[in-house]
Amino acid sequence: MNTKNIAIVGSQEMSKLIRAFDWKNTSLGPIEVWPQSLITSVNLLLQSPIPMVMLWGKDGIMIYNDAYSEFAAARHPQLLGSKVVEGWPEVADFNRNVMDKGLKGKTLTYKDQQLTLYRNNVAEEVWMDLTYSPIIDESGKPGGVLAIVIENTKRVQAEKKQQEAEASLRAEQERLQSMFMQAPAMIAVLHGPEHVFVLANPFYMQLVGHRPIHGKPVREALPEVVGQGFIKILDKVYTTAKPFYGNELAVDLDDGKGGIRKSYLNFVYQPSYDEHHKVEGILVHAVDVTEQVKSRQQVEEIASLNKSITDNATTGMLIMDNDQLCTFMNPAAEKIMGMTFAEVKKSGKPLHDLAHYKKPDGSPYPIEECPTTQNIPRKGGAPSEDIFVRPDGSMYPVSVMSSPIVQNGATVGTVIEFRDITKEKAAENEIRELNKELEARVQKRTEQLTIANKELERSNEELEDFAYVASHDLQEPLRKIAAFSNLLEEDFKDDLPAEAQAYLSGIHKSSGRMRTLISDLLTYSRVTTQARPFETIDLSQLAHEALEDLQARVDETGAKVVIDALGSIEGDPLQLRLLLQNLVSNALKYTRPGVKPVIHVSSSVKDERLTLKVKDNGIGFDVQYLDRIFTIFQRLHGKNEYEGTGVGLAISKKIIDRHKGTITAKSKQGSGSTFITTLPIHQEAASWNK
Repeated sequence: MNTKNIAIVGSQEMSKLIRAFDWKNTSLGPIEVWPQSLITSVNLLLQSPIPMVMLWGKDGIMIYNDAYSEFAAARHPQLLGSKVVEGWPEVADFNRNVMDKGLKGKTLTYKDQQLTLYRNNVAEEVWMDLTYSPIIDESGKPGGVLAIVIENTKRVQAEKKQQEAEASLRAEQERLQSMFMQAPAMIAVLHGPEHVFVLANPFYMQLVGHRPIHGKPVREALPEVVGQGFIKILDKVYTTAKPFYGNELAVDLDDGKGGIRKSYLNFVYQPSYDEHHKVEGILVHAVDVTEQVKSRQQVEEIASLNKSITDNATTGMLIMDNDQLCTFMNPAAEKIMGMTFAEVKKSGKPLHDLAHYKKPDGSPYPIEECPTTQNIPRKGGAPSEDIFVRPDGSMYPVSVMSSPIVQNGATVGTVIEFRDITKEKAAENEIRELNKELEARVQKRTEQLTIANKELERSNEELEDFAYVASHDLQEPLRKIAAFSNLLEEDFKDDLPAEAQAYLSGIHKSSGRMRTLISDLLTYSRVTTQARPFETIDLSQLAHEALEDLQARVDETGAKVVIDALGSIEGDPLQLRLLLQNLVSNALKYTRPGVKPVIHVSSSVKDERLTLKVKDNGIGFDVQYLDRIFTIFQRLHGKNEYEGTGVGLAISKKIIDRHKGTITAKSKQGSGSTFITTLPIHQEAASWNK
């Protein structure tokens, strides 16, 4: 071995320890045999203020400087001269990799490398910036690895704490925002002197109709509140830093439909501060109490109405508890009782000692039956009539009704209503006397009407007798007048002056009308005096026979007559034929000028009764005269306009009456008429022989 200038220089602690260390027991051997590359590298790291450690040879024998000894803590000085995998057994795998790569000439760099080390006999997390560089020996190959160790544990831990704090802050902010957004109240955050919306939770957005308010000043986002004084309140909170509390304040907001919705709010305007404790905005917290306010207003209105009703009621109302003590009395009750509520309360007496009743006959009530005792009022029900006795002894009739007050299933009092019925009793007596007088008058009038009806019945019989006799007696003279006027007209027509001819024509027409009238009167009389026995009749056949008698008139008017299948009934065939003839004749007679008559005869059956209808398109009539048209000699139109005697419908009415039926009509002026006859299909046996 060549003699070399080998020396570990320096006065550092580690320089002394290295020189004094017994290296012969390591793979390096005594210092005297160390290669110059190792000596040079050791002297370099000893001069560095940065923690540095040399891992020499394949065993990675550790040689380090003063700064590294501080990093090693309690592991120093045992680390000096030890194998790196044995000196730091907790990170042996990590160091094996370093040695493997470094001795192959590779450089390794780690930034904020986290390792768990036992520097002070306890596990601790450390973070380091590590740089591993190979050291070339005299052979030109890596003889060891130089490690530069910069511990960042405090910085990393501080950063971690900062990150954790920031994460915690973010989580707290998110939690607060979540609470903010889910809060059951309306919350908004305003920023700056213009009160710009920076945050609003769903309930607040619902209040303002979900308008786009974020980033806008209040006066722009909610223009309808400008004139309601809220901007001035916000300005005052911002400038004075004093919160504002509003209780049930009304605010009119746009309802989004072109109208205004009134809401009532309990709210707080709370100033918020920046890091310099200066006001930077306002927190708005509000609760919608609209329903509560409206409910209270309704209750107040009802209470006011109830008070108005009770105060102005003419019925006395009072409330008593279970001890018969009065707890309420309206003015009407004070008037009836002759005592004020204050006087009743002051007396401290139960009501049955202040108000007495007698039965309607004037006899006293037993105490257990008195309407003001607690037994009777509990029953409720219809009012009773009694005699009320005031404290001063005056008496008058009253109507009393009572009902229990029940709370939670228990009776806690009684409501008593009573009213003075003196005037009603007087009115009842007056009505009773008037009824007696009226009954006497009605009885007398009934007797008079009975007598009058018997005069009237006799007159009707005499009229029918007169009509029958007169018609017979007048027939022959009229026949002779008609024959003589015809003879004169035929024989002397050319010799008579025009005036005489007109006179003869008038006599001829008048006699014709008289013959028609007499014929109708005879028919009217025969309906009653010459009735035939009933038989089963085919109404369709009967209607066609009646139409044959009117054929000349049908042809003359160009009428269309439709007769449906009418069915069969029991009755007088001649009278029913006359009925059909009269109804169809009536339809043919009252036609509209220039309009051809259309007549429809139909029937229907229901509940053993046949309804016969004769419908036309004639002139019609006003239905207010319906009863009048079935009366003898009654006409709704002048005889010069339409021919007729005013007897035909009266005859029809008598026929219907005999057959126990009904007749009526539906019509409208100018729109035709429908005559409706209802007849029983089967007649009683007694009618067959009438």
